[in-house]
Amino acid sequence: MLAASPITNLLLVLGLGFFFGLAFEEFYGRDGQARPGGIRTFPLLGLSGALLYRLDSVHLLPLTAGLLVLGLWLGLFYWRHSGETDAEACQMSD
Repeated sequence: MLAASPITNLLLVLGLGFFFGLAFEEFYGRDGQARPGGIRTFPLLGLSGALLYRLDSVHLLPLTAGLLVLGLWLGLFYWRHSGETDAEACQMSD
């Protein structure tokens, strides 16, 4: 099997993140619930994960730390915003 170049892999991750961001916004965009990300967030998270993996692909310590930080952030987001709608979240931030 041929190994793909790192640039090709990063472009693939960027494309998949963009696709998942579009699907996430299409699926959850209509219900009015506050959500932590969308079309810009998913590619950014994908590229961040890919770069953290490239830093240490043997022991995976940077990737593990990044996943823990992301999990903590998402847990706090859902705990804080569960049951809120986008309009309520916007009014609270003003």
